Amino acid sequence: MDKSAEVWKELFLDALKPHKHLPLLFSGGMDSLTILAGLMELGQKPHLYTYMLSDQPSKDAHSAQSNASRLNLNLSMVEIPQQNLLADVKEIIALLPKVSKSAIQCGHPMKYLAKKIMNDGHDLVLCGTVGIVEDNRKVNVILSKLGE
Repeated sequence: MDKSAEVWKELFLDALKPHKHLPLLFSGGMDSLTILAGLMELGQKPHLYTYMLSDQPSKDAHSAQSNASRLNLNLSMVEIPQQNLLADVKEIIALLPKVSKSAIQCGHPMKYLAKKIMNDGHDLVLCGTVGIVEDNRKVNVILSKLGE
């Protein structure tokens, strides 16, 4: 590994250390895999959370299951009822004066994931950076204030 890559790795691990005991939202994509690799480098085996829409696992859900299985990690698959989809999307659209596709895609699952994560005794969770866009953050803050 070249010197600059080693420096970036150490910076990443140093930033991750204070949060190393948290569970991880895990899509199986590059962002969550990178965080998982860092946690495992720090000697952790985090509990992973992902979701699927009713009985229709996405490519991300398959990837998350496959990676969790290969690494012998606990994965909670949260099922989002398909019959709630339209009402949920309307709720998110109503929360913001201007809503983006990413706010719906990223904010919607949190309504269901947060309940499972909190029921498991956690009030914080790690997640990849691409999923945290400003609209998504606003949706999550609003849903939290509404008690969800």
